[in-house]
Amino acid sequence: MKNILVKLSSVLSICFLLLINVSSGVAQNQFSYESFLQKQPYFVAHKTLPTDSLFLQDLKIIKHFVKLDSVDAELLKPNVLTALMLDQVNAGNEATFQVLINYFNDFKKSIAYADFRKGLLLYRDMERQKVDLNRWEEHKELFVKLGFTEADLEDFKDYIINRAPKDINYKEAYVGYMKEIAALK
Repeated sequence: MKNILVKLSSVLSICFLLLINVSSGVAQNQFSYESFLQKQPYFVAHKTLPTDSLFLQDLKIIKHFVKLDSVDAELLKPNVLTALMLDQVNAGNEATFQVLINYFNDFKKSIAYADFRKGLLLYRDMERQKVDLNRWEEHKELFVKLGFTEADLEDFKDYIINRAPKDINYKEAYVGYMKEIAALK
């Protein structure tokens, strides 16, 4: 019996040591977001694609500190983040995660952010709505929100009736209309 207790004690001691060893290894390998705050994001020095693993790591760090929803996700594209960071550097700030996180947190409290959200949601509405002249009075409100005047609305409606491809959404119609206007200049 004494022999069994000695063996059991030895096994328990080994298990305990292994448990301590494993848990300390896990603690050492934990990802520390705070350690990245004063570092430069990968996208600052590299041309990245949205699928680059190191760019995705940048996004993970940003998302840890900034509450973002599906509308805000439009800001999380390499070219947009690079432009935002460049603005911050031109303003005399360092190109760090902390600077970008502070920018996002301040931006989300601004009128410009509210306008950005309204514009993006409006743009998404334009993508969802198929052109339907039977519902023009209802749908034209999308374009009033974009700043169209009565004359603009009439020109746009004329474009839809006479020159726009059939079976398109309002975003496609808007893009086609704006290209036509740009070609006139």
